[in-house]
Amino acid sequence: MDGGEGEMPMYYLNANLISLYIQPGLTVMAAVQILSFRSVRPLLAPRGKMDYFDQRLAQLLFLDLAIYLVFSIVPYFFDKNPCFRYGPAWKGTLLLLMHYLLFIACFMLILLCIKTKYPFFIIVFASTVPILYHYWLEKSWLLPKYANLYDPLWRAIHHMYIL
Repeated sequence: MDGGEGEMPMYYLNANLISLYIQPGLTVMAAVQILSFRSVRPLLAPRGKMDYFDQRLAQLLFLDLAIYLVFSIVPYFFDKNPCFRYGPAWKGTLLLLMHYLLFIACFMLILLCIKTKYPFFIIVFASTVPILYHYWLEKSWLLPKYANLYDPLWRAIHHMYIL
């Protein structure tokens, strides 16, 4: 076993790159985009365009999220290996969906940065939530439910130390 060539949960849920660097980095990048529009927002209040402005910011964030999803999922459609090798596809899809829904929730939380007085706390919270979710829930409980291969005790019993 070489760590699973072509298996999506191996790279997106078990690997630390996505949860430790890419998601918090994209969250901070989205927050910087939102904060760059902060000076424009008070000028829109007399014109009654606040709702329109908030909708456009949400569209900007969802565009960032769509780019992230395209670059993370599309390469697997052109690969010859199956996307879910070690567990059922419905569980793997559910795990990926939960991971992306958490990311969407963090992006929606970033939208609050434009209205609050201290946006730094929201940025730190939205950046650390995916990391905590990754280590406390996903790696320790959800991935072993998907496949025994992700359970450290099962790997130790079967002498598999590669993962």
